[in-house]
Amino acid sequence: MSRFVNKVALVTGAASGVGRAISRKLANEGCAVALVDLNTDSLAEEFEYLKKKNMQVSAHDIDLSDVSQFEQLMENVIKEHGQLNALFNNAGVIGAGKIGELDPDTFDQLTAIHLKAPIFLTQAAMPFLSKTQGAVVNTSSASGTTTFPLLLTMYGTLKGGLAHFTKYTAAHGFRHSGVRANAIAPGVIRTGMTENIYFDEEVGNLEMQQCVRNAAPVGGGIIDSLILSVSASFLPESRFQQRDLTENYKNYMSSPYDDDTGSMSNFLLRKRSFRL
Repeated sequence: MSRFVNKVALVTGAASGVGRAISRKLANEGCAVALVDLNTDSLAEEFEYLKKKNMQVSAHDIDLSDVSQFEQLMENVIKEHGQLNALFNNAGVIGAGKIGELDPDTFDQLTAIHLKAPIFLTQAAMPFLSKTQGAVVNTSSASGTTTFPLLLTMYGTLKGGLAHFTKYTAAHGFRHSGVRANAIAPGVIRTGMTENIYFDEEVGNLEMQQCVRNAAPVGGGIIDSLILSVSASFLPESRFQQRDLTENYKNYMSSPYDDDTGSMSNFLLRKRSFRL
C-alpha cells in the first residue's frame, strides 16, 4: 500500500515500542518520517534501519520535557522534508503508585512527557499542519478512561487529560485551522516500557500481571488504528470508542491486538471518513 506517498509525519518515541512500529508502518506506505526520541543509540539504529531500506527519514534527538526545543525541531523537520502532514504524540514513560504512594517528582516527570509535551508540540506544529490540512494523533490509554488498575493513578489521570486535550485540538481545527485530531486509547501492549511493571515475574506485581497474562506484543490492529487515525475525521463516534474501551477493559487487556479481536481498528474502518 502507498497511502502516504508525498506525506511527512513526525513521530515521538519513535526509537522503540509503539512509536517504532508506527514509524515503520508509515515508511512502508511511502511516508517520510521524522523520528524523535531521547535514546540516541536506539534512535540511530532505527534511522539506519529505515535508511537501508531506502526510506525517507530524519532523526531528531530531543528531550520532550524541554519545550523550548520545539520550535527549532519544527524548523529542522521543515528544512529536511519541506512540510508536515501528521504529528504523532506517542512518547511515554510509565510510573506506578496508588494514592498514598504518589511521588511529586515522578508526577512532574510524567506530566512533562504525557501532557505538557503533546500540548506544546501540537502548538509548535499547528502552523505547518494548517498549511497541509494535516492531522494530530495522540496515544492516550485505556487507563485514562477507567480506574483500573489503581497503581496507574498518575499515569491514567494524565492520559485522560491527553484525551480531553485531543477534543480541544479537534474543536480548534474545526473552527480555525482545518487540522484533524484523534486519540486512541489502547490497553496494555508488551513493549520495553511495560515489560518491568506488567510482565517481570521477579518484581512480584501480581495485581498488574494477572490482567495481562495473554497480552500480545506490538502489532496488528493497534498500529493500524493509529495509522488510520491520521486520515479519520473527528466525529462524535470517538466518544463511543472510549466508552467501548471502558466497558471491555479487561477483555482488551487479555486479548491479542489484531483485526479479529481489536475493535479499535474495525471501529475506525466503519467510519468511512478517511482522507489525507
